[in-house]
Amino acid sequence: MEGYTISSSTDAPKKFNFITSKSFEGVDFHSETGLCFVVSNVQNRHTLVSIDMDIPQIVGRIRTKSNPFRNKIVHIFNTKATDHYTTFEDMKLIVDEEVKAAQERADMLNNTKLSETAVKQQVNEIKKVGVESYLSYQENKFIVNDMVAKLQLYSYYIATVVYQSDKSLRETYAQSGIVTTKGKWHIAPEKFVKELIAKPTFRELHKRYCEIKANPMTFDLQAIEIEHEYPILGRACRILGVKELKPLRTIKSIKEALGEA
Repeated sequence: MEGYTISSSTDAPKKFNFITSKSFEGVDFHSETGLCFVVSNVQNRHTLVSIDMDIPQIVGRIRTKSNPFRNKIVHIFNTKATDHYTTFEDMKLIVDEEVKAAQERADMLNNTKLSETAVKQQVNEIKKVGVESYLSYQENKFIVNDMVAKLQLYSYYIATVVYQSDKSLRETYAQSGIVTTKGKWHIAPEKFVKELIAKPTFRELHKRYCEIKANPMTFDLQAIEIEHEYPILGRACRILGVKELKPLRTIKSIKEALGEA
């Protein structure tokens, strides 16, 4: 991500916001028109969000009740042929064998009189493996962490069963009570894309700012962002009020009204 800075979850949202799990698992976003896009690449397992847990979390992050897209999500994904994988049933057998081997190791370590140094060394080896280690050390004994096996199988299930095909992913959505539709995608003209990502003009931001400030019941972080870019709008709103600010559509006219010209 060279050239980009990671903003805070409290910063004003941009036109396009890239959200990691650090935010979508607990940060609220306020937007009148925000829409969630989830992009999953079967080649990168960390992008394969679960339908029963992650998707509801992601959708629930937009909190503005008046947003017509609040309960909608666009999921862009690809699939991979199943014959490139070990079957899920075979994977269960492999994991079961791993758990049995881990239990043998735990029994051996617990039944062998180890020195304090040897125990510390073994614990450090477990820590090096990290969260994927089948063994853990609790209450002065080595035990098997069966949650690692369950997580491995769950992740494998998502990658090889849920994301196996368009059909299987839709069925998983249905099982979670989520209605799905199939979108048709078209490549937008270059002119349209350039206009879409172009920086808004002062007049466009001025209009949006006045719309937000005209409704005292609306709290929109975009207004803060606009004030940050054009502090004169904040000063003018506080001194002149929204009604007087609205027809002043240039920085020059606003300065003249404020006596700053």
